Amino acid sequence: MRNFLLFTTLLGFLFVGCSEDKVVDCETTSDIQLKNITISSCDVNYTALESGDQIVKISEDPEIEIIHTVSGEKSVCVKSGEAKIIRE
Repeated sequence: MRNFLLFTTLLGFLFVGCSEDKVVDCETTSDIQLKNITISSCDVNYTALESGDQIVKISEDPEIEIIHTVSGEKSVCVKSGEAKIIRE
């Protein structure tokens, strides 16, 4: 019974997040343009990462190399397989 009450409470908060009085807020988040950037092979080049980037695998179990520079910049490349970056 306690788990059921917790579940229904959490479910209620989920639906309240985009209620009618907040439709404007919920609609503006769908206007974000996402870019899909294919990560290049380590033999070719490195792809620079930006804050908020997400790395997503395209093939099964890709091997990705991440390089951190002294200045705090990060770059990635794919050693094997395929992956992409999703950027806002």
